[in-house]
Parts: sequence; C-alpha cells; structure tokens
Amino acid sequence: MREERNAVRTDGILKKTFRIEKEYFDFMQDNLEKADVRSVNAFVNRALAFYVGYVKAGSSGMYLQGALSSMIGAKLDLSESRIKDVLFKLAVEIAMQNRILARMTRITEKEIRDVRLASEEEVRRIFR
Repeated sequence: MREERNAVRTDGILKKTFRIEKEYFDFMQDNLEKADVRSVNAFVNRALAFYVGYVKAGSSGMYLQGALSSMIGAKLDLSESRIKDVLFKLAVEIAMQNRILARMTRITEKEIRDVRLASEEEVRRIFR
C-alpha cells in the first residue's frame, strides 16, 4: 500500500485529490442549491455518505426503503404540524365569530347548547 502523503487534520478530514468526469462535476456545480449544500466538496461528501450506506446495507431495496421511509416520515411530520397550526387558527376565528353572533342576537346558553348538539348530529350523519 502506498504511504499517505497527506496527514489527517485534527477535525478528522483528510485532503485528497481525485479525478472526476466533467459531466459529474458540472452536475454538482449546477445542483448545489437543490442538494442543500454550499460547495462541491459538501456535495461529494453527502453523495459518498449515501453510497457508503447503500453498500453497507448490501441490498439497494433495503437501503432505499429506509431512506425513503425516513424522508416521507419527515415530510408527514412537517405537514402534520402545518395542519395543526391552520386548524388552531381556524378554530379561533370560528370561536370569535360565534361569540360576536351570540352577543348580537342575545341567544341564551341553553339555546347555544341545543344548536351545538343539533350541529354535531348533522356533521356526524354527513361524515359517516
């Protein structure tokens, strides 16, 4: 084995020189933002991390399934959070409207309960 010319830095990074086909290099430069990295070096490290995980898994199906599952889970968590925020804001707006309407029409608490029960039954019937 050839003796290493470059020492490993204290942060664990090893500086090496590699040859790469121009089309791959151009692709990396053109897609830095899409890959959410700032440099070609970061792009290469991220690509290598993915490929190392793929090789270690021994099966592309198993590795890709895990990677996709993780990505989909993250997207669903983000969507769930956004939906919760929108539903909360909508509930606040509806509560405000109900209070204003009740004050304007001088509806009693009993009448409000009766309307709420009738509305709940109607919604349950529609969504069954």
